[in-house]
Amino acid sequence: ASGPLVFAGEPPSWRDVQRRFFDRLAGAPPDLDPASDPELPALLDDTRPVGAARGMRVYRDAYATSLRRALAVNFPALARVLSAGDFTALAAAYLRRHPPRGSDFVPLGAALAEFTRTHHFADAYGVDRAVLAELMALEQAQIEVANAPDAAKALAPQALAAIAPEQWDVARFAF
Repeated sequence: ASGPLVFAGEPPSWRDVQRRFFDRLAGAPPDLDPASDPELPALLDDTRPVGAARGMRVYRDAYATSLRRALAVNFPALARVLSAGDFTALAAAYLRRHPPRGSDFVPLGAALAEFTRTHHFADAYGVDRAVLAELMALEQAQIEVANAPDAAKALAPQALAAIAPEQWDVARFAF
């Protein structure tokens, strides 16, 4: 076990620590060495078996890979059209500018179409970036429609309130 983290001045709130930690995961350039971050010791306990800088590198790389995979799944036509290098560069630049705001992958690429209109690709694909952007807008629309709740089958809060407390153990919901 280790002692508490020591902060210079007033300790930040837990929400602030989480935001600063996330900024270092999603907002940092991929080649930035976490050990060079002067604030890292205040965010992570460096006395653990895996040092803070190494742990941050592993976590950042795994998280970035997961987000790139999510974009490739959400935008399969784009992932097939672009070279692997261009897709990786686009995803990294996009995620630095538009980090996820939650755990839901549906809105992850909501601004990708517009972002692509000004993104520079290393390779030429024989189509204008506006065409690629329209392709992404179509793919994002398909994701949103497929994941939208079916209003006809939505459960009203009043229906939940009508369930007696003793019935909750046997209540079943179908999705």
